[in-house]
Amino acid sequence: MSGRHIRSGAVLALVTAAILLIGADPQGAQALDTALAAVPRLQVYGAAPQSTPAENAAFARLDGTLAQIAHHYADRSADHSLAGLRALNPAARLRLVAPRTAPEVLIDAVTDADPHALRSQLGELGLRDPAMFANDVGGWLPVDQLGRAARLASLRFARASMPHRRAGPVATQGDFAQGSAAIRTSFPRLTGAGITVGVLSDSFNCYATYATSGVPRSGYSGYALNGFTATYADDQNSGALPAGVAVLKEASCLNYGAPELPPFGDEGRSILQIVHAIAPAAGLAFYTAENSEADFASGIGQLAAAGAKIIDDDVGYFDEPFFQDGIVAQAIDQVAATGVAYFSSAGNDGRFSYENTAPAFPVTAGSGPNAGEQLLNFDSSGASTSTMLPITIPALYPGEFVALVVEWDQPYLTGAASSGGATSAIDLCVLGSVGIDQINFQAAGGSSTCTGPNATGVDPVQILVVGNPASASGYSGVVNLNVQIGLASGSMPGRIKFVLEGNGAAVSINSFDTQSATLQGHPGAAGATAVGAAFYLQTPRCGTTPATLESYSSAGGAPILFSAAGVRLSMPSVRQKPELVGPDGVNDTFLGFIEHVTSTIAGCVDNAALPDFFGTSAAAPHVAAAAALMMQANPAWSPAQIVTALELGAAPMASSVNFDSGYGFVQADAALAQLPPPPPSLSLSPAAITLGASATLSWSSVSTSGCSASGSWSGDKATSGSQSVTPTASGTASYALSCTGPAGSNSASIRLTVNPASAGGSGGGGGAFDVASLLMLCVGLLWARRAPIGRQS
Repeated sequence: MSGRHIRSGAVLALVTAAILLIGADPQGAQALDTALAAVPRLQVYGAAPQSTPAENAAFARLDGTLAQIAHHYADRSADHSLAGLRALNPAARLRLVAPRTAPEVLIDAVTDADPHALRSQLGELGLRDPAMFANDVGGWLPVDQLGRAARLASLRFARASMPHRRAGPVATQGDFAQGSAAIRTSFPRLTGAGITVGVLSDSFNCYATYATSGVPRSGYSGYALNGFTATYADDQNSGALPAGVAVLKEASCLNYGAPELPPFGDEGRSILQIVHAIAPAAGLAFYTAENSEADFASGIGQLAAAGAKIIDDDVGYFDEPFFQDGIVAQAIDQVAATGVAYFSSAGNDGRFSYENTAPAFPVTAGSGPNAGEQLLNFDSSGASTSTMLPITIPALYPGEFVALVVEWDQPYLTGAASSGGATSAIDLCVLGSVGIDQINFQAAGGSSTCTGPNATGVDPVQILVVGNPASASGYSGVVNLNVQIGLASGSMPGRIKFVLEGNGAAVSINSFDTQSATLQGHPGAAGATAVGAAFYLQTPRCGTTPATLESYSSAGGAPILFSAAGVRLSMPSVRQKPELVGPDGVNDTFLGFIEHVTSTIAGCVDNAALPDFFGTSAAAPHVAAAAALMMQANPAWSPAQIVTALELGAAPMASSVNFDSGYGFVQADAALAQLPPPPPSLSLSPAAITLGASATLSWSSVSTSGCSASGSWSGDKATSGSQSVTPTASGTASYALSCTGPAGSNSASIRLTVNPASAGGSGGGGGAFDVASLLMLCVGLLWARRAPIGRQS
């Protein structure tokens, strides 16, 4: 997800004028409605439909979004069915692919029985592009089959899959800032050669499809709002990327969710530009993360199977667990166990999170869609009773969305088929004031929208999405809302967590803000390294010490309460997340916006002719590519050794390791020095000579301060160099070299074959006759066969 957003001064001025108008006019509410009439209204998505009890029972195994789609599909005309369904929740993924006439929706279906049986049954209902990981079956299901799917005995529940995007070589500023450029200068052979880096993101080269398929370039619904339209072919021509990037799976470019969502951003290609700038000889691979969660998990394994020894991703899912390792985290741990180094963007949600470790529900809602539910008291001190959590949604540009996510301390069923799932039925509601807050709620004329209580035995998560569709005419207004969390039935949860996921937008929790962890899901896996972000210009090499953390960089610290199997741990496990901070705000060829920053330090100069790529999406691939250089230096180093070295070599950003900046800002050259030096590299040219001839012996070492020769040569040597060697005896000459650095020493040797010289000759010979002697012999034999001159026949 790209982390920075351009805000419209015109919209903010309009909102400010409207507020002043209220103070001056006793009829302020009416004046406000008039002033904001042209401002697009935000929408709330994700609530269950208002339908009959029989229909509610039929859709009980579907989340609110899928139930809405199933409920409304029959009411949509054939000409507008796809657009109408997308309007129900733009965060959901829908498509219409010939020859089918019914739209398809991207789902994740979970079972507590045999997932192969569920996959087969969904296949009979028309599931396409299926993926399976653990007990989760993902794919595209025809919307007219949702009702039948909900009645499958093997289905425990299904939800709409909603991936959200975290956002010559051009990305050079971060390369300089983190010291990876210094590595290549000191050790020119370290280029990432022999290492393949895999990336999971939204898309790789959809821009080429959009350019020839009628998708607008400009405007909020265009694919190049900033005016930069570079494709992969353009990147090859400019040197930003090499030919031959292995695209294992591309996004379905034209099925991106128009008109409510903007086109895919090719963020994967921008990430790979960063990798290529730092590790220019590394192999590059890509797998889209724009499909189901099961497909994301499967894609991790497929990248590893294709040879990727380092993997980076920047996509998350709103439903990933905070307190347990979900299926994507499990997939990461599986490939990490085989020697893959995995890096993940920490996210761009700052600390916009409320958490209550002793929740009380003392008040019963008397009216509204959550009537009869016990409401959470957000004042965890107990000094007062407040069932409202006030939040602010800033002006959102068309196509921008904010998620409201609630989770509680009960096990997930997804990835843990025998866990039993949630034992509490929780309802999430948002409330506002009609006529003042520019928002459309579910019910006509209403002032609230609720998810509806979850069924027990499913995942303990509820999600609402507030957004401004890409089809809107401009920025929305600033909106103040209240959040309510109700306990409808079941057991009392022991912990409640609410996260306001703005992906860099200036959201706020206005009271009872606990500023808790927001790093969600798989970046918190034990096998992953989570990376936060600092603007490259605000880092030590570019003049700022310590580096300044981007305000939107997500914070870690959420405890793991359950094993991957869903069994409550005897003691919670709190992992250090994020571990590192990398640079963002670097140039690429198409993604981002013009920042116009200046620097007197050559390596920190921004190219004002190119856009700038912000967010933890840009930070993580910097660290991943630095790891590729280190992995090439010594393939025997494990990912754990490399990550530990990166942590030890980082420049601290606080007085101690913490859940905001981890160990600090990455310093790749300092990290390399933390590791025992690999064996020095030795080569001979030629590898075999005759006695008396010479060969050139070349050597280089990494992270050393000096070397010592032994064997057929001797003395102190530089850390790299070459010299001519001339053995004095035939046979084998052995040249050994031991090099020492701050973290230890290592040695290597090489042998030169020395053939004996020819008899009576000097040098160059290797047999009984040299070439000159052989030629003389042949001439003599030919002369002896000629007839004597003057002899007559």
